[in-house]
Amino acid sequence: MSLFRGWFLAYVVGALGSGTGIWMLRLGQTLALLQVPGVAGWSVGVLAALQTVPVVLLAPVLGGVADRVPRLAVLLAGQSVMAGVAVTEVVRAVAGTPVLAHSLVLAGVLGCAAALDQPVRTSAVADLVPVADLPRGVGAVVLTTQLGRVLGPAAGALLTAVRGTAALFAGCAALFLAFAAVLLPRARRRVGSGRPRTGPGAWAALRADPALVLVLWFVGWGGLVGPNLTTLATLTVVGEFGGDALAVSGAALALAVGAVGGALWTTAGRRTPMPGTVGAGAVACGLAAAASGAAPTFPVYLGALVLCGATSVFMASQGSALVQVRVPDEVRGAVTGVFTVALVAGVPLGAPLMGLGADVLGPRVTAAVAGGLVVLAAAAALARRR
Repeated sequence: MSLFRGWFLAYVVGALGSGTGIWMLRLGQTLALLQVPGVAGWSVGVLAALQTVPVVLLAPVLGGVADRVPRLAVLLAGQSVMAGVAVTEVVRAVAGTPVLAHSLVLAGVLGCAAALDQPVRTSAVADLVPVADLPRGVGAVVLTTQLGRVLGPAAGALLTAVRGTAALFAGCAALFLAFAAVLLPRARRRVGSGRPRTGPGAWAALRADPALVLVLWFVGWGGLVGPNLTTLATLTVVGEFGGDALAVSGAALALAVGAVGGALWTTAGRRTPMPGTVGAGAVACGLAAAASGAAPTFPVYLGALVLCGATSVFMASQGSALVQVRVPDEVRGAVTGVFTVALVAGVPLGAPLMGLGADVLGPRVTAAVAGGLVVLAAAAALARRR
């Protein structure tokens, strides 16, 4: 466990705080939007899109920027922008004059900052730990992301209930600034990046290494199912098992517990990740999703959701670690951005399909069919590779 001490431990703790702050801020912006007089339902969807779609559109470009300057400096800039958004939201909350246009603009700025933060936060790990410890280091950062997904909404809801949205936004700003304080002493060092690009571009690097393309295939298919299981789980619990809000929370908790377990699994391992391992994770993710669709009782369904969360995060963290190991340093940020797109694009692409399938086939059949497609796609790629 010598990896998790000293400055890298501070980096992981700061990343956990920042990841929690991002999800708190997203929740707070939604709550602030609902306070706008006469707000329409469509605006909530637009707000969510502005918070997330920039990651899909901008991550490869901004990841490439991070290949030309010190990565920690880029990460520091992202934390500063998000802290600025949070402080602005504090001022708006205290003033008590919510305006729709202001909410949407700030959501867009947050989305762009997240597009800068997400690929760089992972690619910077390769600059901070030995190659032999990369899987564990990347797994630790992935773990902070998963914990942030769980802790952020819970902490945000608690702060809002006790002190109001202004306190929520102030807490976000404090978390971002705390991570920035960790980064600041090393952000000026030209460690692992900041050199003129002399090697191939990101797309050339991908074409030169078929294993990377294979990993993108696995992660892309797995990303269509894993991140969208939250929506299917809600529909399944309410529509198929007759559950209430507490049961829905239990399903979300089962996915979160599995996700944390999958990240811990990667963090504990020392083996260099291989494409076959990522493919096996995708197959396991598909099988777990199919099993959730066939679960006969609610307790069995919860167990299947734990497996879904664990296998999807294991697949993603193994794929991310493999990218960090195999990609040349001068294009690591850009390729990590492409990997990020493959991982998160499944949400805007898969969510409408999952919703349509739930309406036509039912949520359980949809989960089983989607899981089966992931298994077939991943297994076919593995068989062709052999």
